[in-house]
Amino acid sequence: MLAGLAAGARLLAEERYEVLSLLVDGERVAAELGWRAVLAVPALGLPAGGALKGRFAVFFTVREGLVEEVHNYDCFEPLGP
Repeated sequence: MLAGLAAGARLLAEERYEVLSLLVDGERVAAELGWRAVLAVPALGLPAGGALKGRFAVFFTVREGLVEEVHNYDCFEPLGP
């Protein structure tokens, strides 16, 4: 897991998340996130500086101020020029 994190850090020049919406129901939180990253090196058929975009739905269970459980569902935009 740590090796994957380090490899990802070398792959991206920048990464940004935007909270698009939040819903809270007791201990459950649902978040819709926008994501954008810029490649530091050529990858996935794109040049360095190419953009990656996606949207994520993330569901949290929070108990006593701590995140106890997380489930996420990712949707990436098609790659292209």
